[in-house]
Amino acid sequence: MCALVNSAPPHMSNPLKDKPIPPYMKFIVAVVCAIFAWAVFLEYRPAPVGVDAGFKNLLVVTFDTTRADRIGAYGYPKAKTPNLDRMAKEGVLFERCLAVAPITLPSHTSILTGLYPYNHGARNNGTHHVPDEIETLAETLSANGFATGATVSALVLDSRYGLDQGFDHYDDNLANATKAPMFMFRETKALDTSKRAVRWLQDRGDERWFMWVHFFDPHANYDPPEEFAMADPYDGEISYADAGLGELMSALNSMGKLDQTLVVMTADHGDSMGEHGESTHGMFVYDATTRVPLLMRHPSLAQGMRVPDAISSVDIVPTALDLLDIPATISFDGVSTADAIRQGEDGRVVRPPVYQEAMNPYYNHGWSDLRALRDNGKRYVRAPREELYDLFRDGRELNNLLPGAEAQAETYQTQLGMMLSAGELDARGDDIRSMDPDMREALAEMGYVWSSDTEVAEDDAVLKDPKDMAHMWERSQMANQLVRADRLEEAESMLRSVLAEDPDSASSASALVGILMKTEREDEALEILRQSVNGRGVRNGTFVRLA
Repeated sequence: MCALVNSAPPHMSNPLKDKPIPPYMKFIVAVVCAIFAWAVFLEYRPAPVGVDAGFKNLLVVTFDTTRADRIGAYGYPKAKTPNLDRMAKEGVLFERCLAVAPITLPSHTSILTGLYPYNHGARNNGTHHVPDEIETLAETLSANGFATGATVSALVLDSRYGLDQGFDHYDDNLANATKAPMFMFRETKALDTSKRAVRWLQDRGDERWFMWVHFFDPHANYDPPEEFAMADPYDGEISYADAGLGELMSALNSMGKLDQTLVVMTADHGDSMGEHGESTHGMFVYDATTRVPLLMRHPSLAQGMRVPDAISSVDIVPTALDLLDIPATISFDGVSTADAIRQGEDGRVVRPPVYQEAMNPYYNHGWSDLRALRDNGKRYVRAPREELYDLFRDGRELNNLLPGAEAQAETYQTQLGMMLSAGELDARGDDIRSMDPDMREALAEMGYVWSSDTEVAEDDAVLKDPKDMAHMWERSQMANQLVRADRLEEAESMLRSVLAEDPDSASSASALVGILMKTEREDEALEILRQSVNGRGVRNGTFVRLA
């Protein structure tokens, strides 16, 4: 534009050439050109990231078992979640964040690696672990000079399961913990967890740091402290965890570090609360157990932005690394949302459908696993009886469009097949496939397990659909509650009825063996163990118990 001032076609006269340009005109032209150049620079320059933009530290807070639709900022009028609601006003809220699995270890591993479960291998609670070769967010940041700390609140995230990789400080000390009656996990409470976390933060000085804090409170059983009691105890537990988050934010503010810290809050999964015949979680991949909150706060992010598009928990790591200006050393399954959520952006994210899975039905009960894809409008579930839901018209996923929508389902089937075509990592640490060879051979000689030169294979029978077995899952959980209440006779009766209908349920068989041993009926316990080692879901612990 500026060059046109002194140019003209050769066949025309140029009055500017014959007449000197007044100095004020030169000044005006220079100013206009400078403004234009500056506007172009602002339009296309990379947004500031890293320490220079105030992204010095990273705090990731995970609430266990927290549905997005039970938080005030997500539209729940009964919620008492002032700290989460403030985060939403001061930062970015993702309306459709989807967890990769409805249980704790697989989901947290995806949150902290940016990988789907079939690429990180931690597929189930208790039976699996995070392999050493998987790079965690803590390892990446530690290699870039960050101090790294974690405080967790439940045994299911104990360091034995491998998520401590890369953390200088991994506080899984549950000395103050109690045991929940339903799932029997040991857990500490929110304010105890926040106090432990704050102690680590107070020692950080001026170094860059990353901290992960895990609040277990919203997990069943729902029993909030009296001051957080509400009409719905589950809401009270979420409110209590919110108070724990508030303690962390207040401590950072008093240390002058809050606005230097990218704060990320999410949940590992939700809770069915009775939907689809499931009282808690672990069995299904519907929105009830997989649509979770995701909030990000930092002064450089848009304030009050709501991102409408479906994203995954695996998107957290690439987003955080981009904002911290830390180069990634691996390829992620997730995508970065950093460019969409800064001030002045539109908050739209384009990504492939989100992958989800439920492996608990297979590993703990011998039923079929579930694989799913979820985008903005639909969810496809691969199961013995496939499912497809229109989430705009059927938000609670009650009207399966299959059979009848095969053409729509085929697109998702193809995408799912492409995702899994390269193979799947399955880091089962409590399974005959990963057993020490000498131990496996010795057990084989005893007749309790396949010999080392025999192929371990599943039979070709069609596995049971979890949709048909949800009532069994509910009864087994109820039996565990009876055991905790020392109502052993009732628990035994219920477990025997479960095993009569579902003899492959390793978890129910294990619970019954525990009752028999406690009541000094070792011979019968021994017989059940001998039978159970040939069923699906057998674990090393079963063999050790048998021995």
